[in-house]
Amino acid sequence: MNKFLLNIAVIATVGSIISGCSDDDFTAGPQTGDCYFDLTPEQTLTATEDNGSWDFAIHRSDASSPQTVALKVEDESGLFTVTNSVSFAAGEKDAVVSVSCTPSALDPLTDYYVNISIDPQSANLYSRTELLLTIAPPRWKSIGTGSFTGNLLAAFGLPPMTDAQVTIEKSLIDEGVIRMVDPLSAWSEYLGNPPTHYISFNYSNPDAVYAMKSPLGFALNSSGNLVYGSLYEYFIGAGYSPDTVIGEGYVGKYADGVITIPAENICFGFSTLGTYVGNDDVFTLTLPTE
Repeated sequence: MNKFLLNIAVIATVGSIISGCSDDDFTAGPQTGDCYFDLTPEQTLTATEDNGSWDFAIHRSDASSPQTVALKVEDESGLFTVTNSVSFAAGEKDAVVSVSCTPSALDPLTDYYVNISIDPQSANLYSRTELLLTIAPPRWKSIGTGSFTGNLLAAFGLPPMTDAQVTIEKSLIDEGVIRMVDPLSAWSEYLGNPPTHYISFNYSNPDAVYAMKSPLGFALNSSGNLVYGSLYEYFIGAGYSPDTVIGEGYVGKYADGVITIPAENICFGFSTLGTYVGNDDVFTLTLPTE
């Protein structure tokens, strides 16, 4: 048989196989329920000292009758209370799955994982049927209201502040580390209301206090997002020893509840440029009594 006749024979055979398939031979995919989540499956959440609860929507397409849907919950820690079933009344298409914890019970050094999945008998297997939650514990704790005096925005030509009130938080991980919450809001008359931001300080050594690298997450001009820090970290990063930098006086002091940092030792930079001195006055921060 020549090649031409061989090709005709192959085509004829394939055609007879295809034509021999009827609708009765078609097998549909697995039948499923119609419940689903409307969020992306993987989510990262952060607990705070004031909040350890979250709600997630679950939906169904057919609301013609009441329905109770079981949920499978995986929580190795046992520290989270999670809805293990939801009920829909007739006519309802939406319900809520709740996750909660006691924030103070969480280890600040540990991230927690909670997985929630819809029972396969009720799940729309072609939609999102799982929530994979990573929950970070509180890593900062408010210790009250302090006040600062100085000028963090001298380079922008703005005036200094005196006794500006500011919330202070302490690290639950690093001893002797605190941060100011929204300190640049003291200049709201000039800046408006900037987004939430923090400037951190390390005063674990009372004779060598410094501002830690603190990206603020927003910009005041086209140069890029502001990043605060210190000449101490700047020179350490350049290869100088801590003793040398401290000996040159590029640090502040902590005594009697007050952090005092010499003029020009707090500095800032932009995400796209270098480092600049950020204060032209002595900076003082009075901490609240815990």
